[in-house]
Amino acid sequence: MRAVLASDERVAVALVSCVAFSTGFEFAIAVRSKDDIDSHDMGFGPPPPYGPPPTGRELVIGLEFADGRKATANNHPSGQVMAFYTDAREGREPELPVGPLLMPLGGGGDGRRWDFRYWVWPLPPEDTLKFTCEWPARGLVKTAYEADAAEIRRAGGASKRLWNDD
Repeated sequence: MRAVLASDERVAVALVSCVAFSTGFEFAIAVRSKDDIDSHDMGFGPPPPYGPPPTGRELVIGLEFADGRKATANNHPSGQVMAFYTDAREGREPELPVGPLLMPLGGGGDGRRWDFRYWVWPLPPEDTLKFTCEWPARGLVKTAYEADAAEIRRAGGASKRLWNDD
């Protein structure tokens, strides 16, 4: 799956891959620019209270399921995700978050090339799945690309378990 999510004459943000698993899917975003990109415009830096609060100008990747549920991600995990992992780490039974969850897996770059990976839980319901992109610092208004969620669900259902170590 590949698509340009947003672009102008100086910058492009593209969906460059999508891989489904039994419980969710991973996708990658590539950002290419004719000019150097300031890392703060990408949303990098420590989150509050250690770093400055977001400026609202950072690159924001999001998605919307066909049933209207939405999620967005910048480069820091959401409060739902952090609460889930904190409970698990501290030995409490974590409350299952309301999906979808869109979590950054990693990425980076420098200058004119940036690449990011995201994890989405759970698999989307049938129908369309919208990938969204907005980047106020670069003047890119919110855009959406519609994908066939049924393809992602089929691929997730066809994924193979590597080990049977129940």
